[in-house]
Amino acid sequence: MATRVRPALARLGRALWALPQWAPTRPVQARLRLVVFVAATWLVAGLLAVTVMPWRGDWVAAAVAGPLVAAMAAYAIPSFGGIQGRWSASGFFHLAFSFAIGPPAILAMAIGQSAGSAVRRRPGAFRTIFNVGDHFLADTAAWLVFTHAVGAKSGVSTLAVGATGVITLALGGAAGAVAESIVNVSLLATVVSLAGEPSE
Repeated sequence: MATRVRPALARLGRALWALPQWAPTRPVQARLRLVVFVAATWLVAGLLAVTVMPWRGDWVAAAVAGPLVAAMAAYAIPSFGGIQGRWSASGFFHLAFSFAIGPPAILAMAIGQSAGSAVRRRPGAFRTIFNVGDHFLADTAAWLVFTHAVGAKSGVSTLAVGATGVITLALGGAAGAVAESIVNVSLLATVVSLAGEPSE
């Protein structure tokens, strides 16, 4: 029985790994302005990390969030028509873990998302480095807006439950999602423009 199961599992694993198919990515020409911009994203991320982000929190949950998001990123659906983008269910988890756990999860997911994408797409070291900073800043923006809106400094657990609390959480979550999208799209648009790559 075991001798039949192992080859079947191996075939299934190869079939799963073959999906989704990705077009090969072109190497990035590391122009000075592009390097400066990516370095600036990391500098801003570092400043936020040491000045406004409390790192006390649930590191066990963050350790779960990182691999979960990495697996989802590896199986993101590629966009069609040459557009530089992809759809991944991990976006929802970014928001949920950012709101509920905060900075520990934000760091774990920034690394996990970039690592999962790197394993599948092989975008190169430069893109991966940028992606870590991009995801960290986008999730941090969502977390900052959400915690400011709901008045909770350590996540949703400190907010009283009730009709007003639910509405506040919903509005805070929506505002955080908008902030994450704005930061993410702005950083991606800028880096693509500086790299001289077509957006579509």
